[in-house]
Amino acid sequence: ALQVYSVMLQRSVQSNTITFNAAISACEKCEQWQQALGLMARMYEIDLLPDVITYGAAISGCEKGMQWRHALGLLARMQSDTLQPDVITTNAAISACEGSDQWEHALCLLLRMPAVDGIPAGSVVNSVRRTCGEQAAFAMLCRFGDIWQISLGQEPKSPKSWNGFQNGRACPDVLWRAPGIIAVHKHAGVSTEHLLDSLSSQLQERVSRVSRLDSPTSGVLLAAVEMEQMGNANWVRAQFAGRLVSKDYLCLCRGMPAATCGTQFDVSSPLLVSKIDGSARTQVSVAGREACTRFEVLGRFRAPRMREVALLRA
Repeated sequence: ALQVYSVMLQRSVQSNTITFNAAISACEKCEQWQQALGLMARMYEIDLLPDVITYGAAISGCEKGMQWRHALGLLARMQSDTLQPDVITTNAAISACEGSDQWEHALCLLLRMPAVDGIPAGSVVNSVRRTCGEQAAFAMLCRFGDIWQISLGQEPKSPKSWNGFQNGRACPDVLWRAPGIIAVHKHAGVSTEHLLDSLSSQLQERVSRVSRLDSPTSGVLLAAVEMEQMGNANWVRAQFAGRLVSKDYLCLCRGMPAATCGTQFDVSSPLLVSKIDGSARTQVSVAGREACTRFEVLGRFRAPRMREVALLRA
């Protein structure tokens, strides 16, 4: 993208906001936040004012580069340019503060928003957890719960039967439902995105993601039923985003080091969710979010014509 921009300059092709936005977005995706800010500075030099998209891409670049001061500076400059920060730019600035454990700044940004959403609230909670511990994080989460007026113990206004049918159609994947929240069985080989789209069609209600499982993984998946009880959905989203939820997996593993039953070990590597062949996949990346997985060896056996495998709980 920068090479194309350089060719444009050499050939005296006039740049516009769309051109710069594309180049800045490319820098953001490649975690080149310095280049993104340099392009923004160039816009001012040629009397070309950035728009909301420009600021959003630049702040997202600062988020990936853990440059929270630059992110807050851009947000302030955005307002001086008579531009109103939108949800995307504000959430990116909150995430930048989360990555540097600046939970006070993140909380101030969150409370300025018209509505407190679960995911950015979870970013604040996660920053509090890393800085002040889990007890303080749960206390912060409860304060958000008061804002959302969660009501997990209440029945839906229009009671529905969840014995596997909805509107006369079979919904065998539905395991449990509370106001605003639904638990479904995700089969191996089915992407989270495809499952939720299919479920929305089956239920004739919009179902959105709270957490996700990779396509090869099967298990219980929580999702939000929008416009039903969003306080409850935000409550669950904040717990996942705040790293206050633990997940248990069972898996068969080949080629692992020798270990006896009962052996436990930890793997701490940042994980990044990215699009691969139209489906979201999780992979280890220095640009990812913190993650820690604890493994326990439950058993080992050798199948015919196969190497030794181990049953793990993660």
